[in-house]
Amino acid sequence: MADGGIKLIRDRDAIEKHALKFGKIILLSNEMNIDKTEMIADYFRRDGVEKFFDAMKNEMDCNRFRVHSQNALEGRLFINVVALIFYSSIVSKLRKTGFNKKMTFPEIISTLKRLRRFYSEDGTSVLAEISKKQRDIFSAMNFPCPE
Repeated sequence: MADGGIKLIRDRDAIEKHALKFGKIILLSNEMNIDKTEMIADYFRRDGVEKFFDAMKNEMDCNRFRVHSQNALEGRLFINVVALIFYSSIVSKLRKTGFNKKMTFPEIISTLKRLRRFYSEDGTSVLAEISKKQRDIFSAMNFPCPE
């Protein structure tokens, strides 16, 4: 070029030839008159749901539900879904602050499990000393540090 720049030209035939090797996705629906874009949006929304269930299974240690009744299963599932809501809220806050790069979620929970409050017989209580890591977690979550 006259001005010393670089000009890129797409080779559409080469791109098309390479794109044919990508594979295909066939989506089937049980609804007759569903819009194509809505169907594709539903397909990609499932990725978020899969990530939540992966988090339940791996991050929160909610593996199999070994129960003997339907009521127990529904109760455990309810508790795990509520826990998942808390989990996603906590992880979202930690991502916004960048704190998730310092510690993983299980490490954060393990650190916070060490918080202890001691109660005396007269009803007063004393909180054990809060570590720097625990203070950093509260700060990243924008929570006041317990006293």
